[in-house]
Amino acid sequence: MAETLELRNNSRVSRVNDQRKRREYQSAFAQHLQRVRNVKSHASLAETDDFDLQGRRVLVVEDSYEQARELTDFLRSHRIEVVGSFPRAKEAIKYLEHDRVDAAVLDVFLAEGNAIGLAKTLSEANTPFAFVTGYQRELLPAELRSAPYYCKPCSGEEISSFLRCALR
Repeated sequence: MAETLELRNNSRVSRVNDQRKRREYQSAFAQHLQRVRNVKSHASLAETDDFDLQGRRVLVVEDSYEQARELTDFLRSHRIEVVGSFPRAKEAIKYLEHDRVDAAVLDVFLAEGNAIGLAKTLSEANTPFAFVTGYQRELLPAELRSAPYYCKPCSGEEISSFLRCALR
């Protein structure tokens, strides 16, 4: 009887914790969306910036097919050579053993692991990269928290702004 009561209490505590985490995430996401709405939209690459990204090689690591397709379509529309898109970090690391890229856009948490090791590899090679994720920056290791970070959903203009700054 006591064990059953304890199991029920543990179940209630877990449910309350899950609900609290869900509310915290929803609140953080709503705050992010508000910030995105309040930020002045960036000028498009073609309109105001004379720095041309044509032919630059950008690695894309994203496990969501739709988000990867959207990002690669945007990059290709600006004549950027997209490397990938890779759904797993280990595939991208293998690729980088034999070839180089100018920059990278990484989702942090992937279906099969995360991109932390890949980010460290890119950092050691002095290759600029940005995280694009739905998770909070605080989940990153301390040494990677200063990397450019964009919370999903982010705009193509935010990515192009990162690339213009990183590749100058």
